[in-house]
Amino acid sequence: MASGNNGRGYTSAIEAGKGYALGNGLSLTPQMQVTYSRVDFDTFRDPFDSEVSLQEGDSLRGRIGVSLDKETTWSAKDGTTRRSHIYSHLDLHNEFLNGSKVQVSGVEFATRDERQSVGLGAGGTYEWQNGRYAVYGNVNLLGATRNVSDNYAVGGTIGARVSW
Repeated sequence: MASGNNGRGYTSAIEAGKGYALGNGLSLTPQMQVTYSRVDFDTFRDPFDSEVSLQEGDSLRGRIGVSLDKETTWSAKDGTTRRSHIYSHLDLHNEFLNGSKVQVSGVEFATRDERQSVGLGAGGTYEWQNGRYAVYGNVNLLGATRNVSDNYAVGGTIGARVSW
């Protein structure tokens, strides 16, 4: 859109959690996280000679949650170790700032997700050959506490890992 424009962005986060063993490979982990992020760019003119400027680009997001994990380890017939780890989590998120705003030729454009949202997810990993090979996957759902049909995200990951 514009050449020679300087833009910057960064994120910083701190997270704390403490796992509690429940027995039989089960554990419960309360967690808390705070994330601050900022984006910024120099004001510029687009190809149509409209002035584009950033008005607000900060985010301060908090998360409290809990995860329930089940880990099982056993010896295979060939003497190698196998391990499975399955988990689920429930999180409450809160955005403390006001979203981002950009001004184009004096017209303000703003975006802001709902302040509060709830996240729910589950996943697992299966390892064999002493952890040399693994397959894993997870699915996550994040939805606002208001206007859920307009404010939600669904995501997931599947993969394989080989260590050498």
